[in-house]
Amino acid sequence: MKEHDRKLIERLIGTLERMDLERYLEHVTNRRRMVFTNLFYGMLRGLGFSFGFTVLGAAAIVLLQHLLTDNIPLIGGFIAEVIHAIEERM
Repeated sequence: MKEHDRKLIERLIGTLERMDLERYLEHVTNRRRMVFTNLFYGMLRGLGFSFGFTVLGAAAIVLLQHLLTDNIPLIGGFIAEVIHAIEERM
């Protein structure tokens, strides 16, 4: 075996040891743990999407409310009535 090949194999072994491949394989082969982990991350991701959409939607409504009522009289009045009707129902 050439010296270059030996160094390459030693580097590969070092990389595999740093990856902690044994613990990773144990995690992947345990189906119950994988299902729980993926379910948990999925719930957190859905919660984050819904929270982000709520914040951005509220910001868009407030921005549109201020822009349309001040700048466009005909459409702004209609949009203001719609927003007031929505606020009354809440």
